[in-house]
Amino acid sequence: MIDLKELENTTVPKAVVSAIKELSETAQGSQTVTDVTSPHTVGQNNNGAILVFNDASDAVLNIPDGLNKGTAVIAVNVGAGSIAAAMTGTETARGSLTLADGDSYMSLVKITDSIYQSSEA
Repeated sequence: MIDLKELENTTVPKAVVSAIKELSETAQGSQTVTDVTSPHTVGQNNNGAILVFNDASDAVLNIPDGLNKGTAVIAVNVGAGSIAAAMTGTETARGSLTLADGDSYMSLVKITDSIYQSSEA
């Protein structure tokens, strides 16, 4: 896990760092910034986390069934590959589940017992 100050001293583009800071400051509860490798499966312990992918090739963020309603994660792509969020059970998602190469992020929020809403920038 890294903190936001450490993130400023990396090769992550400043625009992405600014977006992460803004999201972190406006989010409720505690926010953690965690470097993850692909594939990464979201667990309830990731609720409220900012997950940073820095993969040279395409990455996968697995979203399993059974997480609590209200679970929210932000996936940040700073690598050369794209990120695809994959629903691994019967739950579904609205919105795009793919991040293009580098310098982008998406939020995923479980809005009902079986539906996630995504947004990307």
